[in-house]
Amino acid sequence: MIFSSDQMGWVLFTGVMVIVGVLFYLVKKDE
Repeated sequence: MIFSSDQMGWVLFTGVMVIVGVLFYLVKKDE
């Protein structure tokens, strides 16, 4: 698959949001 720069931006953005969401969930769950 060949990604355009625009698609790569969305993939990276989505990945970061998922990681942040998971970390936030884990922190809140442990409290």
